[in-house]
Amino acid sequence: MVDSKLPIGGIQNNLATFYSWNALGIPCYIWIMDLELQNKKIELIQWLSTLEDSSLIDKLLKFREDEKSDWWNIISENEKSSIRKGMEDADSGKLKPHAEARKIYEKWL
Repeated sequence: MVDSKLPIGGIQNNLATFYSWNALGIPCYIWIMDLELQNKKIELIQWLSTLEDSSLIDKLLKFREDEKSDWWNIISENEKSSIRKGMEDADSGKLKPHAEARKIYEKWL
């Protein structure tokens, strides 16, 4: 039986994956968060822990609260109307293939 304390795996495209074994000796596949993203989060945590500026901390807390709000309540009526029209077009089958849209808009991509 394989020692379950020794996971094996690797890193591919900044995504760490590990294989370990459960109590029955069955291999288990474990995804670990994107290492680059994980490192950025740690860097932010370290930076936040050093902040002394209460106004900056308040701005960050407001930003976090704003991010929780539903974007639908923030966008304009014109934007909502455009989204509804797009959904109606999709529901009625008025769609263009991605390749065709890409040809039309490639100069801006």
